[in-house]
Amino acid sequence: MCGIAAIYSNAVHSQHDARERTVAMTNIMAHRGPDADGIFMDDRIALGHRRLSIIDLSAAGAQPMHSRNERYVIIFNGEIYNYRELNAELAAKGFTPKSHSDTETILNLYAAEGERCVEKLRGMFAFILWDKQEKKLFAARDRFGIKPLYYAETSQGVVFASELKGILASGLTEKRLNANALNTLFETGSVMQPETMISGVFNLNAATTLTIESGKMSQRRYWQPAFEQSPVSNGHTSHRLSYGDAKAELRSLFFEALEKHLISDVPLGVFLSGGIDSSLIVAAMQQLGQRTKTFSIGFEAGGNAYNETHHARQVAERYGTAHTELILTETDVLNDLDRIVSGIDQPSADGLNTYAVSKATRPFATVALSGLGADELFAGYTSFKFLEQLRSLQGFTNLVPAFAGNLFSQVESSLPASVQDSWLWKGATGAMGGYRDTAHLYNIRAISGEAQRRRFFSAAFKDLQIQSLDRYRAAVKDIFQMRAGRDQLSEVSLLELKFYMMNTLLRDTDAMSMINSLEVRVPFLDHKLAEFVMRLPSSFKIDRDSKSTGKKILIDAFSDLLPPEIVHRKKMGFVFPLAIWMRTGKFREVIRDTLTEQAVRERGIFDYAELSKQMHAFWSGSDESPRSYRTYLRLWLATLTELWMQKNL
Repeated sequence: MCGIAAIYSNAVHSQHDARERTVAMTNIMAHRGPDADGIFMDDRIALGHRRLSIIDLSAAGAQPMHSRNERYVIIFNGEIYNYRELNAELAAKGFTPKSHSDTETILNLYAAEGERCVEKLRGMFAFILWDKQEKKLFAARDRFGIKPLYYAETSQGVVFASELKGILASGLTEKRLNANALNTLFETGSVMQPETMISGVFNLNAATTLTIESGKMSQRRYWQPAFEQSPVSNGHTSHRLSYGDAKAELRSLFFEALEKHLISDVPLGVFLSGGIDSSLIVAAMQQLGQRTKTFSIGFEAGGNAYNETHHARQVAERYGTAHTELILTETDVLNDLDRIVSGIDQPSADGLNTYAVSKATRPFATVALSGLGADELFAGYTSFKFLEQLRSLQGFTNLVPAFAGNLFSQVESSLPASVQDSWLWKGATGAMGGYRDTAHLYNIRAISGEAQRRRFFSAAFKDLQIQSLDRYRAAVKDIFQMRAGRDQLSEVSLLELKFYMMNTLLRDTDAMSMINSLEVRVPFLDHKLAEFVMRLPSSFKIDRDSKSTGKKILIDAFSDLLPPEIVHRKKMGFVFPLAIWMRTGKFREVIRDTLTEQAVRERGIFDYAELSKQMHAFWSGSDESPRSYRTYLRLWLATLTELWMQKNL
């Protein structure tokens, strides 16, 4: 895990100027790589690297790294979990590594196979490779976008970095707020890739390569997540697997993926919530003979509703882990607020939880495993169970159309305005009918609808941001047009992956762990494992007759490892008691002091009258309804956005 930066120039550049800018970029990302740093200069390229040593801790693993013949040089952030197998293949072709680093594997694989090398990589990665002979730049990002890579075109060329603030530190881009990004931030709680909070700066899409040759930039998508109900085989037969065979194959693939994710030359641990996903990782590690360190956090506020530490403790005791538990107070979080705002890199409704558990983990480990991705793949969220109930209801209402229309109208009218008025709802279901469509269900995640945002933003700003929805509607439309072979549950899984997981969970996990110089690995997102799970029938993932949320085949495949008290307990989200602190604690003063009338009017983004109205409504209330929850999120995002702008604009 590292931080990378690059400046590509269309013409011969001043190496002194390019070096100074690249050093500034890597310095502002020093937290991503506190162990070492390096710079490579050419007449057209500057490559910078900050190293967090994980595999091959020797100087042989330092970057920028050159190929043995000196033709290629690379900067790389991430881990390649199948590098040993690839090295064996490359050795047969005459490539002898000079290090034990997975970075060199990418160099040699590119030399052997060119741009299609990415299709053989199994891991999380973002890298930039320079061909000195051809003056060609090649960059790539992993299949799920676990590792970030930002870029911006300038009048002189293109600048790249692992973080948005790395791009800004180059001094080559204008610090101008992106109205499109702010619009989606206040609808979904995160900025939708490839957009960022800065106009003209983009996050390279997941599973995408970028090439610059002779000053011309092009991009290619090399992989796509597909929840197609195609025949699932075990590699030896082409018939559809039985449920029993699918369980066995899932078990085999999970253990294989996990074992690869355990490769490390530094201490490794697990984020343990006590839920199914993290508990399974711990249990499987014990089966592999690995005694691990586990880490969990809890809070003084909110009681058991915000505290899973007792569940995590049960799992730790059962599997004999070296367990660390941290109970946080509001003061703990307030003391770190400035560092959190710097680390988040751009505003998001999520991320505080990952920051806290990463900070607790870092004194004891340099790598942590997370259960992220399992909910999206195995239908673990409550929305999946709700979908099954809705489908059952449709089976009845289809027999009585008049009753059905009345029922769905009543359900729709009872939903928050943020759901009824969202771009996803309007953009994806306009030609598809009523409430029963998948996008209607998915919009339970919406924080605010278009009409709400029109009120929330100032008159001057809303004219800038109202045009921002077309590209996002197009992205959703693409998903819903590819319906062949998929049912609604698979569509919701795809939406969860492409919107919530990629834009929020993975981006925030990278930013909030790396501000603590911690590498987080996500074994459930091993693409071989994920491809298998995505092809499974929905009936393998969720049981309509069960009270459990989902993950049917995951639970059944590992029933010998997962204790019943973990399997059957109610699912909890990994959340902060931030709403409690904002309503009655010291965070209330943070909101009040940040969103003053003078500050809001000078910034010219939010409508102060509407903001003040929502503050009063939130502070005078005490309920935990979805409406109150969305108000709290809007107020927190407004505060975080203002604090972020103070640092970055």
